[in-house]
Amino acid sequence: MLFILLIRLVPLFVLIAGTSLDFCSKDLYPSSEPNNDLQFTKELRPWEYAVDSVFKSLHCCAKGYLSIEWFKDGRPYPWPGDVSSFILYPEAANQTIYTKVLKVSDAGNYTCRLHNDTRHSVHKTELKVLDSSGYTGHPLATYRPQPTSLADVGQSTRLFCEAFVGHIDLPDASNEVKWVKEGIHSHLPTHATVDHINRDKGQIVGAYLTITNILESDFGMYSCSISNTGDQNIVLKTELRAFASDMDELCSYDLAIVFIFALSTVVFLCILVYMKKLHSIENSPVHQLVNKMVEMSRNLRNKQLSGVIILYGDGDDTFIEDKLLPSLRANSRYCPFPLKISTEWGLTEDNKELCERVGKVIIVLSKHSVRSWTKDGINESLRNTMTINAHYCVILKQVLPNDLEDGNKFFHGQKFKFTLTPWDEESFAIETLFKNEELERSRNLRLNSHRITIKRFIPIIHRSAEENV
Repeated sequence: MLFILLIRLVPLFVLIAGTSLDFCSKDLYPSSEPNNDLQFTKELRPWEYAVDSVFKSLHCCAKGYLSIEWFKDGRPYPWPGDVSSFILYPEAANQTIYTKVLKVSDAGNYTCRLHNDTRHSVHKTELKVLDSSGYTGHPLATYRPQPTSLADVGQSTRLFCEAFVGHIDLPDASNEVKWVKEGIHSHLPTHATVDHINRDKGQIVGAYLTITNILESDFGMYSCSISNTGDQNIVLKTELRAFASDMDELCSYDLAIVFIFALSTVVFLCILVYMKKLHSIENSPVHQLVNKMVEMSRNLRNKQLSGVIILYGDGDDTFIEDKLLPSLRANSRYCPFPLKISTEWGLTEDNKELCERVGKVIIVLSKHSVRSWTKDGINESLRNTMTINAHYCVILKQVLPNDLEDGNKFFHGQKFKFTLTPWDEESFAIETLFKNEELERSRNLRLNSHRITIKRFIPIIHRSAEENV
């Protein structure tokens, strides 16, 4: 009897090992370094699909954590059977939960929360359970590449796409995943490689596009096409852009102005020296003009032209183009670099590194930049966006929900450098937001050297928004 039981369990052990344990040990980020920092180690899927009555696993692949907590629709693990049949898989260091027989009631939002001594990170996956009769519709994306991918010449980058294609029991049915570079020549760079993957018995397919030693000609729009029949496909796109060249282009205009004023100042100084030798011109119009030019030149020389990243949601394009960018370019010394972020996964590790390199970041906080306009939705968006080594300015476009009055225990213990203000087109000045601590104190925000705990941040924003928006 025991022997028969072991025989029946062997396929299950093999299935679990093949789909759960190996998932978080394969296809890791190439840039993942051997350190103890808390970080995700591969692209995590915001969406998952599966038919009922089959084996299914969900994953939260990471390193540098001390503990992992799992939640379904906000309810902590373990779950009763009527809530979810998923259980932890300890052999995968709790990075995986699985069920042997998926049920319709298992559908919902699953969240993993990772902690170490100083930081924590969160990933959410929405699981949809489909009818066991089979899926015959268009592919359903489980992972979409970000609209913009950034890299520098000589570096490497990895693009990824994946979708649920289901199983179509037809003789000529086939699944295909194809990466192309759009343009006159649609072929991929010769130094690019494509690695295809599949899981859940081939019902989910995807492909990694890796480009090493990037050249100038490699930048552009890339498309991933996923199909399950000849006329059923989806196309996922991302634009590969050079961060350094974009910043140079944005700043070149201001640098040209500095050069022209500096050159003009030298010319006027030469005229001034010559005229002083002839006669006193202390009160002459020429002398006053020269003094004005010297003052303007001094102010421009004192400007330290630097970049600032602008993070915004999908529906704030008009606000960015028509209001924020013109205001920044006209009234500040910063070169703005807009970067659209996804409400599903926040910033990628590459974009977080970019924010830390630039050092100054503006976050446009609105209903378009969060998954839900609630306390939990806003807190999650800010946490997934901010890093410790950058200075943030949070711009409020609208009054925050009333439930933020009670503060936010979720961020207890974490500190970030930032300033915050409701949007006011007439009085907006980025220099005061990043530089003038005395002005922030006068607004009663009680910043301490531009550092404030997120727990205190939420009620302060709410009060400021009610007073100023």
